[in-house]
Amino acid sequence: MGSNKDQALCNLKPARKAKGLSQVELAARVGVKRQAIYDMESQRYVPNTALALRLAKELDCRVEDLFTLDESENELTLTLDEAANPADSRVSLFRVRQRLISYPLDNKWLLSDGFRSADGLLKPDGRTVTLLQTEDYLEKSALLLGCDPAFALLSAHVARKTKEAG
Repeated sequence: MGSNKDQALCNLKPARKAKGLSQVELAARVGVKRQAIYDMESQRYVPNTALALRLAKELDCRVEDLFTLDESENELTLTLDEAANPADSRVSLFRVRQRLISYPLDNKWLLSDGFRSADGLLKPDGRTVTLLQTEDYLEKSALLLGCDPAFALLSAHVARKTKEAG
């Protein structure tokens, strides 16, 4: 997956929440299903002009406030855990299908995970990241989640085998 240059970024979720609307309520007001709102907020769907205008009217803002073009070359849009804190800007990055997922490298987790270099820096908006690695590196990384202590052993084994094969 190349650069996200000229990809439409959706700022619908913060605008919707600022108005105190649920996805269901907003969907009913603009004449779509809740799934369409979810898909827009998760960057899976860019609405047509008529729907974008209805959304802007309902949220009392401009279309440009809801949808913008990402024209940066070294920044990517990511999917974050809702509990993620943008103040903890160092993150590990992983690509899962076509979505970029971040894992915080905050003080809460560093001691249990060992010391790890960051793959990116989270921007203050909490939605974009400046890459510190190449996108090719992200294509070759893997994410393992779980509480089994053996994951640390597996990670070390995979890293060693990867270096031997390279």
